[in-house]
Amino acid sequence: MTTTAPSPYPTAASLVSEIKSFISTNDVIVSDWDAFVYGFISNTDEQFRNDPEWYAEDDTDLKDSLRDEVLELLGLN
Repeated sequence: MTTTAPSPYPTAASLVSEIKSFISTNDVIVSDWDAFVYGFISNTDEQFRNDPEWYAEDDTDLKDSLRDEVLELLGLN
């Protein structure tokens, strides 16, 4: 049996949970969900600073994909 190492990246489900908790704890009203979610995901940028899969200037990257998944799970996409 082979095992795979857990991904170092946050999951969309974990981000949704963190976002919901942050919003309820801080009584936040979000007017631009796309920017809010992307900014929230960007809080982990330092951890993946040199990872081209995490962020690619001119291409779709993991951050973009996670944002889309989170918005979908929140029913906003």
